[in-house]
This record gives sequence, structure tokens and C-alpha cells, in this order.
Amino acid sequence: MRILKAGMLGLMFSSVPMMVSAADITDPAEILAAQEVMYAHNYGHSRSFPSESITQETRNTIKRVQKAFDVPVTGELSEELYVLLMIVGVPTDREWGAVSLALNGSSGSSWGQDTREKAVREAYKKCREKADRCAIVSGFKGGKGSKNWLAGVLCTKVGAPAFASVSSRASLFEAAEGIYKNAIGKGYERNRCSMPVAVASDGAHHKPEIDITVSDAILKAQRVMYELRYSFDTDFPDGKLDDETRTTIKLYQKTQKLPVTGILSYSLYDHLMRVGIPAGQLWGAVSVAGNGSYGAVWKFPTREGAVKAADRDCKKEASRCLSESRSYTNDEDRGWVVAVRCKDDDGNGAVGVSSDVDLRKSTHGAYAQAMSYGYNKKQCAVLVTVAADGTRTKQ
Repeated sequence: MRILKAGMLGLMFSSVPMMVSAADITDPAEILAAQEVMYAHNYGHSRSFPSESITQETRNTIKRVQKAFDVPVTGELSEELYVLLMIVGVPTDREWGAVSLALNGSSGSSWGQDTREKAVREAYKKCREKADRCAIVSGFKGGKGSKNWLAGVLCTKVGAPAFASVSSRASLFEAAEGIYKNAIGKGYERNRCSMPVAVASDGAHHKPEIDITVSDAILKAQRVMYELRYSFDTDFPDGKLDDETRTTIKLYQKTQKLPVTGILSYSLYDHLMRVGIPAGQLWGAVSVAGNGSYGAVWKFPTREGAVKAADRDCKKEASRCLSESRSYTNDEDRGWVVAVRCKDDDGNGAVGVSSDVDLRKSTHGAYAQAMSYGYNKKQCAVLVTVAADGTRTKQ
């Protein structure tokens, strides 16, 4: 973020010869004023407050400012640079927020402040009440600009130090996911991480109910719900936030006793990523069409993979297929899927497909579905039976 590069300072550099002095200004009040302007424009680390003295951090900040304006990079707080900083001044149209987080979980947050320094000091002070060291980050909302989201993530791992990090981005999703990616890269597992603190610079506090719009994130959330059987077999994850996805979200929220909104908020996304796709499962699936075409698979590691494979085989000779799936849990629940086809003397037909723990119940469900179109049992027969673990009784 390089706010100083635009507007009045840019004009000054184009219209005034830039004579770089090799000497620092020495007046503590002037040093403090220059530091406050640079700090207010988001130059310098959040924890390095203006201090009336030219520290190494001050010199590093000056170098970043000078580099941004394509002037000789000296690290010196010259008289000329001081004058330009005073012309730019401290912006008055921003709302600042900050979050601070320590390895022991202590955290602090602040938002809606008129200066960066106020926001940072308040968040940092809260975190330091129960910790000696705290990471801190800040961000702002401009007069007509978008707000910044600030998040802190804490991860633990057996036999290893805790991991704590903070981030500021244009969305909560970007801020938090960037940290998670870093933590996972260091060997931490997402389900051992938490987000103790998250705010927006203008005060929208802690993971509000706003839809995530990133297609890849929507797809990941859909896949978790799909593998947990919170969606119909024919509605594959597609990364689209459509009516079927919202219906699935509501069902998941209701079952999990979460607020039922139908919104894929970051809080729900984060929850789903912690739950994750169950490992070690075996899935079976059957897909069947009215003309008798079908596909049957078993021992697939995911529901999505099993249903897509069965659906693909069925559609080799049909345009529309009805699918059902089941996972193997144990020898008491092998994950039975049964398809039944009924047909009359004129060649008209209907199909039913059902799954259950019990083979008999699964078969009954398939018969009932197919016969609901007006057929009697004598006109119907089992087309295929599959168990998720590979047991096949008829194909």
C-alpha cells in the first residue's frame, strides 16, 4: 500500500527540484512529525510507533518512502523530505483497525479509529495484558475506498511450538486463508488452528454473514457438504453459489445446530474446512436410466468420484440418469445401493434407486420409487445391487 505516491506529493516531485541532503534533521518534534506522517500512510511496522528519534526502523521506513518516489535512497531524514511530508500531512478521512495476537492465545483488536497509531496502540495494549510479545497488523478504510480486513490465526502441534500470525487484506477470506496456507506449509493442520480475532477496519466485527464469492472456495465448501451427504447425488460440486447450494447450506446449518441463513459466510467456510472430507471411506454408487442403461461402481475414496463414474457409464446409452450412493462404514453397514427397473408390455419403463444400511430396506426403497409411477411389483425387477466395499450380488 503506497498512498503517498499519489496526489500532492506526486505533484511536488514533478514540479520541485529534489535536492537530497546528506544530513538528518535533529529537532525531536520535527522527527516525530515526519514519523507520524509516514506511519499514518502505512509505512513502517505496526509495532514501531513514532518515537522522536531516528532509529534503524525509521531509516528503513524512509528508504521505502524514497524508493516509492524514485528518488535517491539514502535513509536520511533530510530537510527536503521533511517539508514534503508536512505538505502531505496525516490523512483525516480514514478509519483504522488493528489486531494483535500472541502465542498463548492472548489477543486484542481495535477499529473505527481516526489514526493508525490509536488503533495499533489499543489492540497491542489488550494483547500485552496476558502476553509479553504480540504480533500486530493494521489496515484502514478510506473515504471512498474499501475497508481492510484484519485477522489473527493461532495453530498448535504436538511436540512443536505454537504458530501465531496476523494479516491484513481486502477481504476476511484473503486475510485468513493466507495465514492458513502459511501454517499448513509449516506442517500445522487446519483442524488444530483457530482464528481468535478478526475485525474490519471500519468496525464490521468478527466474521459477518456475507457470502464468499471466490469460486474455488465455494467449490471446496460444496465438496465437504457433498461428501457428508448434504446434497443430492446428481448435483455435483461446481463452484456456483446457486439455489441448490443455498438449500444444502441450510440443511447443513440446521443439522449442525448453526444459525440457518443459507449464506456461505467465512465462519461457515472455516467450520467446513475444519470438518474436512472424511478419510478412509469406501463409496459405492449406482446410476440408472429409464431405458435400463446403468452404471455401478464401488470402493471409491470419495462420493463425488463414485457418483460421477457411475453417472458417466450410465449416460453412454442415456441422456438422463438417476443416481444414488452410499459409503461403507463397517460390516454392519456395507453401504448398499439397489436399482430397480419396471416396464410394461409396451416397453415403457421407470426406475428407482435407493441406498441404506440394510440390503432389504435398500431394495424395498428402490421398488417403492419405481412402482410409484403406476407399476406393480410383477412388472419390476432388481437391475443391479452394489455394496460400497465391493460386494456385488447382481449386475
